Amino acid sequence: MQTMQTMFLILIGSVFILSITFAILIWRQLIKFEKKALAAKQRQKEHIRQFEVEQEPQLAKDSMADAEKGTKNNKTADN
Repeated sequence: MQTMQTMFLILIGSVFILSITFAILIWRQLIKFEKKALAAKQRQKEHIRQFEVEQEPQLAKDSMADAEKGTKNNKTADN
């Protein structure tokens, strides 16, 4: 009877150790994923900033063209 209790305690201990091992592995993978996600987010922000800088001159040209069209339309409407 004593050996059954000992075997059961060994089983419980090994399951506990195995659970802790898996928890550590999951935790390490989570840290790696977090670092990759943070790097991707920073790259995304940089790409968005760069895109906005590249689009700024185009937007200025478009707004000037719209303004010129508006003044031309107003002159023809006044006549």
